[in-house]
Amino acid sequence: MLAALRAGAALDAPAGALGVPVEHLAAFVLRDSEVRSALAGHSPEEQLRARRHDFLTALRGTDGDRELAAWAVVLDVLDTVEWLADPVYAAEEALLLTAVAERASRPRRRIADELLDRAAELLETGATITEAARRVGVATGTLRSRSGGHPRLAAALPPKR
Repeated sequence: MLAALRAGAALDAPAGALGVPVEHLAAFVLRDSEVRSALAGHSPEEQLRARRHDFLTALRGTDGDRELAAWAVVLDVLDTVEWLADPVYAAEEALLLTAVAERASRPRRRIADELLDRAAELLETGATITEAARRVGVATGTLRSRSGGHPRLAAALPPKR
């Protein structure tokens, strides 16, 4: 398909060759930067950069899981390993993986029972869930999710709409 697009073919030619409706191929194009780049007439180097960008985005989304990221963007994981021979790409990937590791190793904020008690008290005295969450410094969804392990907060929360 990429060869046809690089040769200047319209999207309907590869769709016909693959035996799929143009609409299906168009939906695929929305998710594949390399194909979009080929359709836009960019150079093969730019198309490769677009493909690598898709992979790096998936790598970030999978917390650095190379195989899962490759699967997510329909790549052979060995291709992604070969890209590491390019020092510019290797540096970009290393920077991304460092950021992913730092994000994963950051301690999550533990919400103390005292904070949940304070939110329950605010709710019991007439505050809305939005007000209570704001005053204790958490999201409303956090109050709801933590209420399962905190009976007083569970009793004070209004029902979901």
